[in-house]
Amino acid sequence: MRDPAEIERTLKTINTENLKLRQTVEIQAKMIEELRSEIKKMESKLRIHDNHNTPPSQKNRFGHGAKGGEGDGNGDYTPKTKRRMRRSRSAGTGRKRGGQKGHNGITNKPKPIEFEEHTPQRCPKCGSYNLHIEETETQDVTRMERTVKVITTRHTINSCSCRTCGRKDIVPKTNLPKKGSYDASIVTEVADNFAARMPFKVMVQYMSRHGIKISTGTANNIMCRLGTALKNPVMTIIIHLLKAEILHADETSIRLNGKLVWVWVFLNPRTGDTLFIIHDKRSSMVPLSILKDWKGVLVCDGWSAYKSFTVQRCWAHITREGDDIADRNEDCPDAQDIAEQLHKIYADAKDMSKDSSYNIREKACRILHARISELVDKYGDSKVEAVRKFMTKLKNANDDLFRFVLNPEIQSTNNAAERALREIVVHRKIRGGIKAEKTKEWMANFFSCITTWKNQKLDYLAEMAKYV
Repeated sequence: MRDPAEIERTLKTINTENLKLRQTVEIQAKMIEELRSEIKKMESKLRIHDNHNTPPSQKNRFGHGAKGGEGDGNGDYTPKTKRRMRRSRSAGTGRKRGGQKGHNGITNKPKPIEFEEHTPQRCPKCGSYNLHIEETETQDVTRMERTVKVITTRHTINSCSCRTCGRKDIVPKTNLPKKGSYDASIVTEVADNFAARMPFKVMVQYMSRHGIKISTGTANNIMCRLGTALKNPVMTIIIHLLKAEILHADETSIRLNGKLVWVWVFLNPRTGDTLFIIHDKRSSMVPLSILKDWKGVLVCDGWSAYKSFTVQRCWAHITREGDDIADRNEDCPDAQDIAEQLHKIYADAKDMSKDSSYNIREKACRILHARISELVDKYGDSKVEAVRKFMTKLKNANDDLFRFVLNPEIQSTNNAAERALREIVVHRKIRGGIKAEKTKEWMANFFSCITTWKNQKLDYLAEMAKYV
């Protein structure tokens, strides 16, 4: 038999090792929980940029491949990725990429209006003036002559009274600004630079080089004055929107002194009238305040704020969400098939919307609704939670998916509103947000008018000068 003391020492050693192992397991368990928490935080941050509302061009920046798909390094792509890769316009035509032979190009080459001839007067070797022209070549050179003269004029305005009838406060008619000490030429110059995305600091430096010396505060006050003066054309835009049969709507966020506010856009694709509103809320009260009694069709992305209107859901968002679910659930055949079927249904719907017969389009619309219902019935009970939620969303949206088939004037996507918001998004990236409460109104008025005038092919600086 073994010595009891030795057995006791062995047990004590085993217990000590077990205790160390338990402590190690507890430490590792804590580390695993911390890592899981960190992964969740990183995934939530990533989803801000990488979700079904993110365009494919932006997704490329976050690890989905430079060509829009995932490869194995040898140029081979999986079927689901290959399906979503953009087809080149020159694919299958035998043409090489780039400019084609005989294309004149789009470079704007100015035509010369002045002519100069350069001929040497004498031979630098022997000094003779007896020269003969051997070869001639031409070279067009464009120059800029910009002479800015800033003049400040003091206007004395005399108010008079009539000695005959006794009327008082008779003032002369002038073309002076309604407010402020800068006339339309400087106001429109500041507005043009602002529209060109210049920060106020850069704008001041640029204008000072041309003789116009103002401060950043003055530039901001000029824009505030201009935006306030544009209230009347904004009201005209609202009137035109209420007369439209089809509108596009969208919204995006912006910061007001660190606080999140929302930029709303409403666009008439037929006339180009565009209205921007910067509001604290993202609820239905904003569109209802503008389109309270409006009865047309609103093309939108399906945000709940538009549920009070007759809407056409944006198919770009729907197919993108289907692709996103398929990407995140690569091992789920249901998700892959749903993404494929949605692309097929959308392609068939676009083809059917081109038919000239309304009866045929109406019949096609019923078939398309039935195909969506079949898809929902087939995958509504999927084991994947994301698929089930997406099927519920499709079921609720089915009535609003194919209005563009019945009426070809209705667009199937909300790209028009997305493009209208793009300018605001660029300004947000440059300026970092809004610094003052009063900026909300004048910025919304300014972008409403300038976007509308640009869409209508008008000289926006000339139009703007009318209200200064």
